[in-house]
Amino acid sequence: MKRIASVGAVAALVLLSACADRVSLLVHNETPAPMTCRIMFAHWVELAQEGIPPGRPFVLHMQRQMEDGALYIYRKDDGRKLMIETLACGPSDDWWANRSDVPLLPVRSGPERNFVAICAIEDGDFECLGPGGFEFSRGH
Repeated sequence: MKRIASVGAVAALVLLSACADRVSLLVHNETPAPMTCRIMFAHWVELAQEGIPPGRPFVLHMQRQMEDGALYIYRKDDGRKLMIETLACGPSDDWWANRSDVPLLPVRSGPERNFVAICAIEDGDFECLGPGGFEFSRGH
């Protein structure tokens, strides 16, 4: 009986994973200084990538639920979903005061699977623009 339950659980996981697309977001740092990007998850959990050098991207691979566009990654320790609420990037030296949200609505609702956003200094302010769809045909 336990073997049948295990087979059923594996089948359910396969079906659930078929209800999500893997999507990627490249956030390019087009500023003259290092930047930090922080992923804010539900329940006050966050993950930071600090010191992203100028001219380099921060790459975020995630899952997008087909039914509602929710974005998530899997926890490394137990495989549970970490639901992504916000992605904010800013200059590493003063992230909190100068951060800019990377709009995730295009990733949630668009048909593409690969997206690019650009963080740059616009009119003296740090700003993240995009994302837009992008085919990874240039070696990214």
